Amino acid sequence: REFSPASTKVTIGKIKNLMKKGCGYLIIQAEAAFWKEPYLSKIGIYKNGKSMWRKIIWLGTHGGVPDFVPGSVVFSDLDGQMVKVLQYLQKLGHNKISLLINAINPAEPFQHWEHATIQSFVKAMCSLGMADGMGIMTQTSNEKENTDKALRALERTDRPSAIVAASDYRLVSLMKVIDKLGLKVPEDISLIGDFNTPWAEKYSFTSVDKNIDEIIKTTISCLNGNGKIFDNKREEFAIPTNIIERCSCGINLNYKEEEK
Repeated sequence: REFSPASTKVTIGKIKNLMKKGCGYLIIQAEAAFWKEPYLSKIGIYKNGKSMWRKIIWLGTHGGVPDFVPGSVVFSDLDGQMVKVLQYLQKLGHNKISLLINAINPAEPFQHWEHATIQSFVKAMCSLGMADGMGIMTQTSNEKENTDKALRALERTDRPSAIVAASDYRLVSLMKVIDKLGLKVPEDISLIGDFNTPWAEKYSFTSVDKNIDEIIKTTISCLNGNGKIFDNKREEFAIPTNIIERCSCGINLNYKEEEK
């Protein structure tokens, strides 16, 4: 995750070792290190506009990968996921919806997925005619700061009626604030998480399943490829996500009043 000389040296060593062993196929989880073009060249993956491998497959569970990256790109359909989630909430009468996500740090080079998630949320809210009810809540590693911000956002009379979180775990800490304010889920506020983790099962959060099995199948299919090598070309596979319904979403009881 770092551009430091030490970590770069280790990565270069690993890549060269793989090449010496005759490896021609490389699978990379894009979010693990969202590399810039010069860095890809430095560590021996991509140079002068060409791939140095017979086949590169990029995996993205938070959406797509930059256009300059060659090879097969297998990613969860983040734009489609956000539209699906917001339509689901809209049908339940929610039109004031906030996104709960990690705070953007300008000094952090590996926050592509936060930017991509915010962009998908904004686009979907606008396309569904809910731009006026759009909000963004952020969290950091500082629990007290997170609690204070959440309290300010949720104790207001015009608080959001639903929150879409970028991960299930973000909702766990938010529940402490919801309980402190005496709010009930889903009667007073609806919650949707992401990744359908054990946290979602434990707290009965409605969540989004990333369809990991399909991502794996598609990746294997790309590796097989019937002998086809997409060297220096790009092919994309957007994997649809699914909403796993549990007990954290309900009808917005104040919907008619908000409309007035």
